Order: sequence, then structure tokens, then C-alpha cells
Amino acid sequence: MILPTKIIRKLRRFSVITTDSLLEKRLLPGSDNYQKFIILCTARTGSNFLCSLLQSHSKIRAFAEVFHKDSKRKKIFWDYPGYNSEEFWEMRENHPIQFMDNIVFRDFPKSVSAVGFKLFYNHAQAENEKCIWERLKQIKDLKIIHLKRQNLLQQYVSLTKARQSKQWVVKANNSNSKGDSLRLEIDYDNCIEHFETLQNLQREYDNLFAEHQILEVIYENLAKDYINETKKIQEFLGVPYQKLYPYTYKQTQESLSQIIINYSELKEKFQETPWIDYFEG
Repeated sequence: MILPTKIIRKLRRFSVITTDSLLEKRLLPGSDNYQKFIILCTARTGSNFLCSLLQSHSKIRAFAEVFHKDSKRKKIFWDYPGYNSEEFWEMRENHPIQFMDNIVFRDFPKSVSAVGFKLFYNHAQAENEKCIWERLKQIKDLKIIHLKRQNLLQQYVSLTKARQSKQWVVKANNSNSKGDSLRLEIDYDNCIEHFETLQNLQREYDNLFAEHQILEVIYENLAKDYINETKKIQEFLGVPYQKLYPYTYKQTQESLSQIIINYSELKEKFQETPWIDYFEG
């Protein structure tokens, strides 16, 4: 009998929660002998999609944006239960390296083969947090999954829509997206600035981790064929192969020409630039 995807995800999730709970109660031995990794990226590059895929692997712990700032709610984005305590928040704010070393990369059940988290270029940029980047650089066996979006215009449009609709994630069991009806007028100069800034950041962080093993994952390839792309990722992390199942999906199904009000005018301005290929033929 072939189980539905939703059931498989729930069973694997239950297994993760159960084994972690047994470790907390010291009923299972723990170990830090696993592959550490980060998903390096920026917003709207498919990081929720990739993270949800990795979270469906029984031997991977893929945390969300643990260094995202949400000072109002004092919330740390784990995507796993049992972590949001005031003690963890205070440790992250006052002792970020201790937080990463002792809480994020803590002992896990021996069955766990890889542990990592999402880290955006703009995360851990406060003066007391910048040490995180240097600490990660010092972890020589840390592996980097550098997630990039090939079409930066689509990334920029997706980012703008998410900011306006305040909807950053659409789960697989919810096909309604608040941003579906949004139409945007895109400013040419703002667009150019965004493209240049993002490409500079990609180069900067590739250079930062130049001595590490880096796997570049292109969002468009992941969205088109996540089964084969996640095979490569699992091989890179050194974990046993499992078929992975997403919990989120692409929010916008419309073409750029449908979303951008001034599409033709914008395309004309981009004709003599390196970014003309971002536009539909």
C-alpha cells in the first residue's frame, strides 16, 4: 500500500519529535557527530520550499531562520516544537555563538546525520551578532547550500508581493494566496539597484566561504524537478537517500507580464542590459 504524501510527512515528523523528546529525557544517547550545514540565501529564493523538503527527511534537522529578528514577539523561527523559550531568546541576543554552538548544533539522537539552518545575507548583522559569520567560517567541515534564484526579476516581484500582502508562506494544503490578485508597477532604477545589490551579495558570501564545500542550488531547477535536485543535496550532505516531500508550494502561478502593470515599458528599458533575459520572450 502506498501512503499519501501528507501521511508520510506526518509519520516522519512524529518520529523526529519522539526521538528528540526521548533524548531530552535522557532515554536515548545523544551525539554531535553529524554534518553541519547552512542554507545560505535571501528572501523569495525558495528557502521555505527547500527547508520543508529537508524537514521531511527523518535523519535531517533543518531549522528555519534562527537569526531572524522578531523583537516584538521575541520569537525564534525554528519550525520545530519545544524551542521557543525565553532562555533561548536571551542567549541568542546576548551570547549568539553560545546559542548556535550549544542550542542549534547541540547533541541530537545518534540517528541524525545532518543538522542545519537557513541564514539570509541580512541575518546576524547587528554588532553583537556579526561574530556568527566568523564562527561559521571557522567550522571547517561546515557545508554550504547556496540557494539562488536565476531570474532576479521574478525574485524581486515575489519579494514585493510578499511585503504588500504580508504572506510569506503558502502551505501545501492551502491553495489560496493573498498576493494572487496584486498588480505591481515596477520602478526601473529600483530594479537595477536590487539586481546589483543581490549579485554583489552572492559574490561576497561565495568568497566568504570559499574554503568550504559549497553546493549551488538554483531555485528554478528545484521547483521543476525537486526529486533529482534533492538527491544531489542528500548526497552532498552525506545522508542516506529518502524521497522528500514539500510542505509549501509556489505562491504565484501568473506570468510576469500579468503581474507587472508597466511590463512592456520596463522590458524596453532593459533591452541593452545584462538582465534582459529575465523577461519573457
